[in-house]
Amino acid sequence: MKTMRNIIATGLLLLSISSCADERLTLSGTISGLPDGCRLVLVNADQDRTLDSVPTYADVEATEKFKLEAALDGPALLRLVVTRYNPAYGSQAPVAAVSFMAGNEKVSLPEVSFNALAKFTLDESAEANVVVKGGRAQREYKEFIDSLRPLNAAVAALWEEGGEKIMDAKFGIENEEDDSVKMYGARLEKLQASIDEKTREFILQHPDYAVSALLVSRELNTTYKYSSEQIDSLLNIIAANPDTHRLDIARQNAAAAKRHAIGMALGNEEVTLADGTVSRLHDMLGGNLTVIDCWASWCAPCRMAVPKLKMMSGRYADRLQIVSISCDRNEADWRKAMAEEKMSWPQAILARNQLDAFMAAYDVKFIPRLMLVKDAKILIATSDPDELERAIKSVE
Repeated sequence: MKTMRNIIATGLLLLSISSCADERLTLSGTISGLPDGCRLVLVNADQDRTLDSVPTYADVEATEKFKLEAALDGPALLRLVVTRYNPAYGSQAPVAAVSFMAGNEKVSLPEVSFNALAKFTLDESAEANVVVKGGRAQREYKEFIDSLRPLNAAVAALWEEGGEKIMDAKFGIENEEDDSVKMYGARLEKLQASIDEKTREFILQHPDYAVSALLVSRELNTTYKYSSEQIDSLLNIIAANPDTHRLDIARQNAAAAKRHAIGMALGNEEVTLADGTVSRLHDMLGGNLTVIDCWASWCAPCRMAVPKLKMMSGRYADRLQIVSISCDRNEADWRKAMAEEKMSWPQAILARNQLDAFMAAYDVKFIPRLMLVKDAKILIATSDPDELERAIKSVE
């Protein structure tokens, strides 16, 4: 009897060890034609964190087999990245990559040439067979990517056709004699709206997919985009999703999003005006709509957004007030930038004793931060001038 108990105990121990061994992601595959000095890196794309990496020593004619491993908390969006030493940077730099979703399971990349992988990185429609073979999470992820492939191809083609004019449209650089700038901007806006709508449809059709939980979790990791009711509605879509780890993250994101939801009251923080006097935010609001532009002299995207703000200031002059609030540490730099940009609307700066409270109150983690306010309530906060203008147009 004792011997039998020992045999059973040993069997259970071996089973437990075997089970633990399987609770890791293993990615294996073969990439031919790898240049010298490459490194294969497994990255958690959600966290922008390296999970594992291996150097390669193949010459151009060689075939390199690899295996990368990591322990995951649940299905995750991952990237296999090929890096190569770049003398200009003095470090490894990405030269090719492929994305996939997986949990703690065995997945593989069927043999592919380095050139094909690099080509796929630039244009995913070029080599549709560059696909990691995996389990349920990867099949669902591929289904999602395939559903967007025609729209993404259209966006890529539009950038190829008129990238320079799209950038002009984004930053308000318009030529009265050239309507194509507006045309390219409108076409890109329409395509992006179609992608957003297609993504929403996919989530509603597949609420139990791991990729749907990922998409909702990411969508909830925003501020001043949804009302509290809309946040609850998004979270309810994936309430029964089997990816409990991602569901916990989505719930945490939802709780944070509610603290900065659409319709939340604007605080009345102190700011310092250009003449040195201290004022309050509410004293700077316009009669109808107000844009609060958080910027700094050293912030290139902030400066590039100014022409677009000038355009909106003129276009909606009858109902829009713009207020720019600088995060500059150096007052002289702020005044110099104000003079250079020639902004005609009210200006203020956050003094050292005002900065932290303002940033925390509105979750300002990066700039530019463009907040649209009506009746002392925040309607939207974004870094994209185009998104801001769409919001202005939608407010009666």
